[in-house]
Amino acid sequence: FLKAVGTEHVEGYDTVSHNPQDFEGQKVLILGKGNSAFETADMIYGSTAYVHLVSRDRVKQSWNTHYVGDLRGVNNNLLDTYQLKSLDALIERDMDTGKYRKLHDKFYYDFEEDGTTRSYGPYDKIINCMGFNFDPSPFSNATRMSEEQQRKKYPEMGWDFQSSTLPNLYFAGTITHGLDKRMSSGGFIHGFRYTSRALAHILAARNHKIRWPSSRVPLYGIVSFISRRLNEMSGPYQMFYMLVDVYVRYATHVELFTEIPHGMLHRLHELLVETRNTPLDMIVIRLEYGADYSKVGGDPFRADRVELDPFLAHTCNFIHPVLYHYTTLPHAVPIRGKKLRGYNKRMHLVEDLHTDFALIDRHIPALTNFLGTIWKIDLSFRPLEECLLNTLTSVYMPEFCRNPGILLSDVTREKKQVRVSASLKHKPTQLLDDYSIPC
Repeated sequence: FLKAVGTEHVEGYDTVSHNPQDFEGQKVLILGKGNSAFETADMIYGSTAYVHLVSRDRVKQSWNTHYVGDLRGVNNNLLDTYQLKSLDALIERDMDTGKYRKLHDKFYYDFEEDGTTRSYGPYDKIINCMGFNFDPSPFSNATRMSEEQQRKKYPEMGWDFQSSTLPNLYFAGTITHGLDKRMSSGGFIHGFRYTSRALAHILAARNHKIRWPSSRVPLYGIVSFISRRLNEMSGPYQMFYMLVDVYVRYATHVELFTEIPHGMLHRLHELLVETRNTPLDMIVIRLEYGADYSKVGGDPFRADRVELDPFLAHTCNFIHPVLYHYTTLPHAVPIRGKKLRGYNKRMHLVEDLHTDFALIDRHIPALTNFLGTIWKIDLSFRPLEECLLNTLTSVYMPEFCRNPGILLSDVTREKKQVRVSASLKHKPTQLLDDYSIPC
């Protein structure tokens, strides 16, 4: 899809030879600085005289942006040869203008700069690794999109994966990445397998009045359940920011709805097949990175990148759970937006190297206190000994003793852990001030 003149002299990376010996001693220009460009360069640079990579923008490394579509470390060997002066180079130039030409079996790229014609070259090969555009050929006249839509890489759609211009046309798979590009992983199989399942649930609710699948959890067992779920929720982990878990509280239990697109929260009543004015008291949980951690040119390896203090969890950089409390439907999220709005309280759980968010000295007390504060109920873990005494001396067993998941023997509690739990339990105001940002 190059727009410059002379593109017949440019070879596509889908047809280029995979044999490095075919590039022995050659000078090669590669258009693009994404993974396909660097993979191509990595395959041939050991045989070439040199390789130049050119694109409009600077290279974006995935360890800076936390976007798997940017350059992965496994492909960036050419950065070493560039910086260590092995003749390879990166160039910033718009390759959609100008002219590609061939002269005496060599290739050149001519462009205008300051009123003067300049050239890159000579090269033995020019390889186009600039990705793809949307292919409208599978669509009939009835479903064909506008010319403007066809010029884009991804079609326009809503958070329900429905076309913005053609009602009842839905998209699934990597083509839906237009919703979360540079935000999450929807362009890749480990991400879009979950968004495709979400689409199935949306259509089931919309067309057949089938409620979004859910699980019921006893109210007094919610802390241990959430702690376990945080360590197992594969959808929100792969599709961070975009897919969320929703916990709706009722009198004696909580109902969990997993992997809902965050842009559909303002239409949650539709997914639950309820009327819009149905009262809600719910917690939304998703995984997020620190606000200023994922950016081009940032330093993800700086010395102060780790934060393990539960009271400073809102300053964490690496991926960690964030809880939002709502009593009304959330505000609508703009397309490609990621911020949630309209919440009453927000709490961050501290990051963990092994993504273990069920540590009794870091996560359990904070989670217990947050839920207990907003729901005005004591959800503290109970010693087994206390429940045993209640069982032997009372006619009725307390509700919290009916859920083994929230019981913990005093014998297993270290003194440090008890102190942490006690300090959080008696400082709800301080905890919410530190962890939460009012709406």
